Amino acid sequence: MAFLLAALGSVAVVFWAQELWRVQDWRMPLSWHQGGDALFNVLLAQNIEETGWYQENPRLGAPAGLELYDWPGAILVPMVGFKLLGVVLDAPGGIVNAYYLLGWPLAAIVAAWALLKLGIRPPMAAGLAVVFTALPAHMLRGEPHLFLATLALVPPALVVAHALARDGLTPGGRAWSLAFAFLLGASDAYYGFFASALVLVGGAIGWMTRGGIRRLLDACGFGLAATAGLVVAILPTLLYGDRSLVSRSEADAGILGLKLGQILLPVPGHRFRPFADVAERYISAGSAPGLGGESHVSALGILATLGFLALLAYLFGARLPTSSPETLTVLARLSLAAVLLGTVGGFGSIFVTFVSAQIRAYNRISVFLGFIALAGLGLVLDAILERTRAGRRPAVAWVVAFILAIFGAWDQSARAAIPRHDLNASAWALDGDWVARAEVALPHGAKVFQLPWVPFPESPAAERQFNYDWLRPVLRSHSLHWSYGAMKQSKSDLWQRSIVVLPAEEMIARLRAENFAAVVLDRWGYADQGEKLAGELTGLLGPTEIESSDRRWILFALGERTSPGLESGS
Repeated sequence: MAFLLAALGSVAVVFWAQELWRVQDWRMPLSWHQGGDALFNVLLAQNIEETGWYQENPRLGAPAGLELYDWPGAILVPMVGFKLLGVVLDAPGGIVNAYYLLGWPLAAIVAAWALLKLGIRPPMAAGLAVVFTALPAHMLRGEPHLFLATLALVPPALVVAHALARDGLTPGGRAWSLAFAFLLGASDAYYGFFASALVLVGGAIGWMTRGGIRRLLDACGFGLAATAGLVVAILPTLLYGDRSLVSRSEADAGILGLKLGQILLPVPGHRFRPFADVAERYISAGSAPGLGGESHVSALGILATLGFLALLAYLFGARLPTSSPETLTVLARLSLAAVLLGTVGGFGSIFVTFVSAQIRAYNRISVFLGFIALAGLGLVLDAILERTRAGRRPAVAWVVAFILAIFGAWDQSARAAIPRHDLNASAWALDGDWVARAEVALPHGAKVFQLPWVPFPESPAAERQFNYDWLRPVLRSHSLHWSYGAMKQSKSDLWQRSIVVLPAEEMIARLRAENFAAVVLDRWGYADQGEKLAGELTGLLGPTEIESSDRRWILFALGERTSPGLESGS
């Protein structure tokens, strides 16, 4: 019953909080208009659909094709999920939507199971599982940070940490924890790292309080299994890629670290205006510098904040009602460990400096802290209910859990989490119409060169053009080959860089020599809206009629020579 209600509650929350009844086409990603990493995730699904796996696609990165071996993404398990969803779904955007939305009931079921394992009664476990799925980190990351939104990876790791701190692992539990750790490492490097660190803390607590080195060995085994999963996931990069091309800076740990003000204050864009103003004042005062999305999503919400503060108070001697003082103590210590690892200037900064800067956004540990805090709150509330005659009635416990779930969902669901459904639909239709006209006008398999050139992956924003915006026409195309998607420093990328610095006339000649059939100009990538270059291309190639209705995308066909000195391509 608890699992079913938690799953249904989480589905109801995401349907309400993100206004999913307004979706007009489920083949369209929920964040199409928003762009950014959401489009990259759709690209991964499209690669699988067209080639069978996610790391290559001959239709991108022209003239040589897309190869992602230099990108060290530890996403083996999610890509298997994409592959399975592709058996029943034939649209890359639909696959991404399904993966994201199915993650909500899955996270709720796993969270309810974990809370039950920690000694919380079924009503409270179901209600707090729904609250856990509604954490701002889940709401606001959404499809752009799709794999970080897989919250089902979090609770089992804390069950293992708790078990090592208390009674230890049985042989069956040891095998299960190692298998989970391997899958965790092959799913997401961040969650594998955070989970391994907290499991190690749990093993250390058990070793210091119960004795026996076996707990520490089990904790180290968990970390090694997670590392093995990570290595298997990025094995193609280790064998064939250049890992230096996707580098991280040690300074990012300070910008993207966990900040107590962010986790304790309301989520920015809160539905209650006074709460939203508090968060906005904190950010605008310069107290939360850094990337906007990363700064916003680590808020815990009122319920998890109360649980976190209660655990800290308990750790420092406060007396709280609970039926399991030892479990509450373990949770309190784990919460402190999570803060010390993730906070700016904490142990995470030492890891970044001396081990690896690839793990840099320590605010992402907030989902682990959120689950620990909600579990602590659940133990306290269960004990309070048990001490009252009415609270011992199952019906009363379910009503309290229902109220907590409703309040938590309301408190944690910022308006910024609502996809721009109308803008998504209009941009989806506009892009599809323009690309369809381009595919009719050009031969099947024709190569299209995209201007301005931007590096791939993780290109910075240029003027009004956002990261990965060049994927929008690519993902709406079925027959054309595109220049975007050439990996940084690859042969295609270096060739493209040499082309775009040439005068327009010479650039066209070189493109023709490489059998490109057209040039596409994105006006949003230029300070002058591309007027200067568009004028030059019109003078050389003649006027074009293949233009998007918003005049953003303009396609120039590279037909016969229209100016002396230009040579037709072979």
